[in-house]
Amino acid sequence: MPQEYRLILKHADQPGYTQDLDCYLRHGGYEALKKAFAMGPRVSPDGGTVSGPEKVRKEVLSSGLRGRGGAGFSCGLKWSFVDRKSGKPVYLICNAD
Repeated sequence: MPQEYRLILKHADQPGYTQDLDCYLRHGGYEALKKAFAMGPRVSPDGGTVSGPEKVRKEVLSSGLRGRGGAGFSCGLKWSFVDRKSGKPVYLICNAD
């Protein structure tokens, strides 16, 4: 039987752990989000510019993160289908079932 791997709740069994935002932040919560927001544009090897959001998408693509749906579709690939050139707003919808 596979071992459970806790990522978000890995500190939940430690003494003094509470279920509030301050405790989550003390244990490194939102560090990946801070890293994503800090990713600015950079020049690619071909001379073009790669935006911060595109760098995040490529990071997610290379991580192999997949959706939890029946097909397990690649999140980074799915995000590449979003129209970013039209100037229209982009909405993220999450099924938190």
